[in-house]
Amino acid sequence: MKKFLSKYAMVVAFLVMVIALSFARPGVFLTFRNAMNILRQTAVIGVITVGMAFVLLTGGIDLSVGSILAVSGVVAALLAAPGGPAMARVGFRHGEGVAEAIGSAGDGTLPLIVPVLAALLVGALIGAINGIMIAVGHVTPFIMTMGMMTIARGVALIISGGGQLPYLTDSFKAIGKGNTSFGIPYLAFIFIGVLLIAAIVLKYTRYGRSLYAVGGNEMAARTSGINATAVRMSAYIVSGVCAGLAGLLLASRTAVGSPQAGSGYELDAIAGCVVGGISLDGGVGNIWGALLGTLFISVMGNGMDMLGITTYYQDITKGIIIILAVFYDMNSKRMKD
Repeated sequence: MKKFLSKYAMVVAFLVMVIALSFARPGVFLTFRNAMNILRQTAVIGVITVGMAFVLLTGGIDLSVGSILAVSGVVAALLAAPGGPAMARVGFRHGEGVAEAIGSAGDGTLPLIVPVLAALLVGALIGAINGIMIAVGHVTPFIMTMGMMTIARGVALIISGGGQLPYLTDSFKAIGKGNTSFGIPYLAFIFIGVLLIAAIVLKYTRYGRSLYAVGGNEMAARTSGINATAVRMSAYIVSGVCAGLAGLLLASRTAVGSPQAGSGYELDAIAGCVVGGISLDGGVGNIWGALLGTLFISVMGNGMDMLGITTYYQDITKGIIIILAVFYDMNSKRMKD
């Protein structure tokens, strides 16, 4: 029984929370509408969490994902304006109605694939810079990504002109706002796709095994012929791409490119991973645990909102959960040793 609880403690805790919230808010919490709302919220954070999982498995950390999300979302919004990037500026300065009129007069709207690829490339580029400086330059991950967090946020403010970019094409907004005929958001399918790809890579590919090996014992991994430098670099690129995708999804879902978007998301991603059993020391955990941890955090936040608990107390609760999860992880390792 003790072994079972130790292995499935997170699943039990999640189910207990769902049952408790169902009784606390009957007819409100356990509804299809609220479930879809939670799914939309989880999709954006969940995509970032997938990237964070790759980094944590190598024993690193990425504090810049929230800012990468912001700059990627701003770039995508700039390129997704009807009439082109110039019209995004017009909409920002003079209002969407003016931009709409000018945009329809001389349409230079870019194909949807352009803002999508741009967001992913921006994320990949910033992730590559992080990876090179950490893996090759030997800069401490915490310091490097914290510095990049500030740099990327500043870049987002410069690109956006210090304000939001709300002038977006309908096709771009449909990515985050659209639903199937059954009411399931497109975001859910994108998130599930990212999860499945990550799960397959981590479990069934040589690269996935290399991530675990580098995080578990880098010296032993190098002795086995694994290019630990390349593996570490690639993990930050994956994290950057995931953050870029999340920025695209959030800008589409909220119908605005905001330089302030994603603030604090790095903590949510780390919390989801740690609560889900991914060790901060690297080499331990899986993507499904990270998913469960992310769902736990999202459902908890949703439930607290329904119960009228302010964000201040939610932040305190989240912090306590992270500390307890890390404490549990460290003590589990001591007991094994």
